[in-house]
Amino acid sequence: MLNRVTLYLTVFTVIVCTTGAALAAPSIHFTQYRFFFNEKNKSDAFVIFNNGDEAANCKLSLNHFNIDEQGELVKVKSADEVPNAANNIIKFSPRNVTVRPNTSQKVKIVARGLSRVNEGEYVSYLNMLCKSVRQNKPGIFKLNAAVAYNIPMIVRKGKFNAETSLVSAKLVNHANQATLRVVQSRKGNRSLYGDIKVYEEKTDEVIGFLTGASIYTPAQKKIWNIPLTKPLNSKKIRIEYKENKQFGGSLEANKTFKLAK
Repeated sequence: MLNRVTLYLTVFTVIVCTTGAALAAPSIHFTQYRFFFNEKNKSDAFVIFNNGDEAANCKLSLNHFNIDEQGELVKVKSADEVPNAANNIIKFSPRNVTVRPNTSQKVKIVARGLSRVNEGEYVSYLNMLCKSVRQNKPGIFKLNAAVAYNIPMIVRKGKFNAETSLVSAKLVNHANQATLRVVQSRKGNRSLYGDIKVYEEKTDEVIGFLTGASIYTPAQKKIWNIPLTKPLNSKKIRIEYKENKQFGGSLEANKTFKLAK
């Protein structure tokens, strides 16, 4: 069965065995959560940090997802199931590395062969599976956790156009919290990536925000649930969307909504 994923950066933990004692563990962090390549920018890198007190072994590979009608990611088993996979373009090293406690490891990424592919946007996800490296003493069982990250790799070749608009906004109760449900549309031949801010119209105060809001092709819309940080004093709100220029976009959208009572 296909696995649905709701965030561009996904994390899961696999438990192998446990004891009741407090255990040491690696603590993995890295410096970049998204990468963008084009004909002018063909290389990049990030650093894996282990701030824990045990070594971590990290294995790197590529994962792939299709996009459903709601704009959600649906994991597939093979790059052949994705029409715009970047697996033949994205190259990286190392693919298997052990990061000792309080040390780091640099990972290099390059986009190769752009001259040989058709114009378009290509997407793959760099999967990084990290688990602790430990030697258990005889008769002692310990927790062994594996944590996986999926980091988007976006590659573009050629000319692109895109449009976006904020279609609707509705106040709802989501996960026991006052939440603004926003519908955003997308048109064009590339994905969108940016930040959303919600302002109370009366005070111009930010009362909600969402960073890293992605809409991938071919999805034409996405529904966002944005938790409000404080109660509304009026029913008028203004929503602002701005693309992140670092990742190949400069679109902006603003709209004022009067929420239903």
